Amino acid sequence: LHLTGRFSFSATDNTPGTRPQHSSGRFILDRNGNNPGLELLSFRQTLVRAAQKQGEQAWLETAQHQRYLGTTLEAVLQQAVGMPIPVSRLPQWLNNQFETIERTSDDGRRIVALDGTWHIEREDNRWYLTWQQNTRRIEIRLVADQPVQNEASAQTGPSARNGSSAAQATPDGQQPAQTESSTQTQSPARTGPSQ
Repeated sequence: LHLTGRFSFSATDNTPGTRPQHSSGRFILDRNGNNPGLELLSFRQTLVRAAQKQGEQAWLETAQHQRYLGTTLEAVLQQAVGMPIPVSRLPQWLNNQFETIERTSDDGRRIVALDGTWHIEREDNRWYLTWQQNTRRIEIRLVADQPVQNEASAQTGPSARNGSSAAQATPDGQQPAQTESSTQTQSPARTGPSQ
């Protein structure tokens, strides 16, 4: 899988004194077997580059040349930029594989689904992902440059087949990432919710 396109991200928190945060740009999503990779760019500058090979730690490097290591891509993204992007699930979502399908249009072009605590809406090559917990809300929009060739029709995961509810793990409930020493002392700019 190799997918490019545009993304926008917004995070709001109704807690007094908390400012909404926004980010937008382009994304490159790769998956070679079980090895996912993600790159986020803005104005032709790489904001974040992250990848993980099977059996190895995930790594992430920011525009400030700070490098992070963690058990998953979600963990290093959350640690570095405060964005709990469900990278490991994106390839499945792009192929219409979800824990629970809520509804599908007659022509199959529009799908509304749940996966964990994420609500997903897809129409053609556009995805709208939302997550909400207490006062926090995250919205991610993805628009692919080209239509995705789905490997299968809309599918649901084990929880949907068994009739149980979707898992309630929070998107940032990962093991903390470890920060690898760096010659840079500047902290990376955060584009998502604060820790």
